[in-house]
Amino acid sequence: MNVSPFVKNYIDSSFEYIDYSGWKIPYIVSSVEEEYKFLNQATAIIDRTHLGVIKVFGKDSIDLLERLSTNKLSDLENGSGIATILTSPNGKIVDLLRISHLKDSLLITVSSGNTNSVLEWIDKYTFDEDVHFIDISEKFSVIGVIGPNSNNFLEEWAECDLKLENFENICISKYDHDVVIARMDLLGSISFEVFFPNEIASIIYDSLILSSDPTWVKVIGEKSFEIARIQSNIPKWGNEITNDYNPLEANLLEMISWTKGCYIGQEVVARLHNYQKVKRYLVSFSVPTSENILPGDKIVLNDQNRNISNKLHAGTITSAVSIPGTEKTFGMGYIRTNFINNSDDLCLLSGVNIEVDNSSVMDL
Repeated sequence: MNVSPFVKNYIDSSFEYIDYSGWKIPYIVSSVEEEYKFLNQATAIIDRTHLGVIKVFGKDSIDLLERLSTNKLSDLENGSGIATILTSPNGKIVDLLRISHLKDSLLITVSSGNTNSVLEWIDKYTFDEDVHFIDISEKFSVIGVIGPNSNNFLEEWAECDLKLENFENICISKYDHDVVIARMDLLGSISFEVFFPNEIASIIYDSLILSSDPTWVKVIGEKSFEIARIQSNIPKWGNEITNDYNPLEANLLEMISWTKGCYIGQEVVARLHNYQKVKRYLVSFSVPTSENILPGDKIVLNDQNRNISNKLHAGTITSAVSIPGTEKTFGMGYIRTNFINNSDDLCLLSGVNIEVDNSSVMDL
């Protein structure tokens, strides 16, 4: 199992850890309730080194990625960035790419545990282009800085102006190395990801964490991040985003350009969109109790005339979590299109009704 520099420097027997795509990362650092509070009210720092990080060089880099993914990349310039999707010929998701345009290269983050698949996919469609992809995942550390005070906190640490729009980046010199700060609104609110070589990891952590006011900045684990992710209806690779779904089903329209040139899978995605042929959509839902809901559980039509085994299958749950300080459970799942407008009649197999929020469905 890979161990991030964060864990090496700050391993603590009181932390709970999990295996995240082959990386040992903190799951709970202090308490879920406290960490969740900092996420929403102050500044939270989380180890994101489990992400795949790829550096891309060559004059044909943008042109190649433009032809392989859904969004328009041709307008990218130094300091800008974008999110785009690799799709298969049948329009299914290969992965989401978050691209930061640096001075002489591109920095791409991909989903945890999916780097090799992404590189193999791109290589399949690379021929004589002047482009080179280098996996730097095990040489670079990534941390997320999240929360309403994250901008002010990072500006003070970086000693520069960070008035960045989402996906924009700035490269600064810190401890004689280049450090990239990219705005990545991970949970629907302002947040950043900081990329730096492992050689300066311990110095970076000390300056960010140990030198900060603990009443305003706290290290958090993956559990509180996951709670905020689900509550914010943010899809995740392996749950809401897999090779089984297409970008329209996953409500990723903001990552699709309808005016750019051709890309792999474009014909299928455009046809589904234009003729409204999407069969299911990702929605968020809540349950007014602390239910033990697991990914893969069914959502069914609450028909009193049918027994449990014969209830109509309306959808499948992909993520669910209880919210600290409440009795509520929030979740995400895919619901068949013909049930979207009748969501008041949906329930779990246990018979507990669910309250569906279909406001995130962008393509109806």
